[in-house]
Amino acid sequence: MVLLLDGPDDTVDGAEIARPEHLVADPHELAIMQSIYKPIEYATAFKALLLKSELEKSDIVFFLDPDMRLFQPMSEAIELLRNGTGTVLTPHRLTPPAYKDRHFYEFTFKTYGIINTGFVGATRASLPVLDWWHSRLKRNCIDDLRGSEWVDQRVMDLALQYFDVDVLKSHAYNVGWWNLEERPLHREDGVWYVGDAPLVLMHYSGVRPRGARASSPQLTHSPANPIANDAAHLAEIRLLEDTYVEDLRAAGYDDYSTVEYGFLRTPGGRELSNAARRGYRRLVLEAEEQGKIPPSPDEISWSLLARIERRLRLMESPRSLVRDYRVLRKR
Repeated sequence: MVLLLDGPDDTVDGAEIARPEHLVADPHELAIMQSIYKPIEYATAFKALLLKSELEKSDIVFFLDPDMRLFQPMSEAIELLRNGTGTVLTPHRLTPPAYKDRHFYEFTFKTYGIINTGFVGATRASLPVLDWWHSRLKRNCIDDLRGSEWVDQRVMDLALQYFDVDVLKSHAYNVGWWNLEERPLHREDGVWYVGDAPLVLMHYSGVRPRGARASSPQLTHSPANPIANDAAHLAEIRLLEDTYVEDLRAAGYDDYSTVEYGFLRTPGGRELSNAARRGYRRLVLEAEEQGKIPPSPDEISWSLLARIERRLRLMESPRSLVRDYRVLRKR
């Protein structure tokens, strides 16, 4: 199953297509989510709902981010789901970094979360976890690192203390720039390995086509990343990334990457700034806290909303500005 967020009803070879309207039946609610969230937020806000939807058809389901590639069957994760709590998560890293490298790695984990939610395994026993997760993603799937929010991911750290969940501590799963230093990659007879174990799941986070090769800023533009100075390991990583980029281009990446985000603008054609989206989110939260139906996106002045939000961010007379929000309903 592939979740297609916007655009025409394209097909994906070998996969069913799900759309947001299949997961959120209320058009008013869907319009709110499209308006309060920028692309990365909107794309990650449906993870729990998609898993729940698939659990109506299958006993075991997995969510994989679109920038992941499966190299081997997920046998270890499936076994853990069958014999464990019914929820399987993977951490960003399994071993402590060297003291000199702690700032690069541990700052990342403290900022973006311990758990990486690019991979989530679930059975029907995980429904309480998924219900709780979606209750947070519905309005708080935001990129606000100052407010300790990183889209769908940072909040999942709390699941470790709220619920019984299994953490899959395998070097072969969710391999990405944040743990390459502890997971040496190499290829033997056409099979990729992490140390002595076959690579199962690679996470190409941040990898983009650039010219004829892959560009991975976290490796090439971050001298603090220890792996950037390991020439032999970096060569293996580059081979994996370049192959991934070749396949992206063969699948039409260059054409699709130029298509405008489907919910970039209001129905009137005005581009929605991040400030305007945050301002509208404030209105929605205020209405819901008062037990009222939130205003529709077409009922408000987006330009005024953006100006107020920018000023609120600068902490200029916040009390009087909050009152200005109520004026928006009358415009």
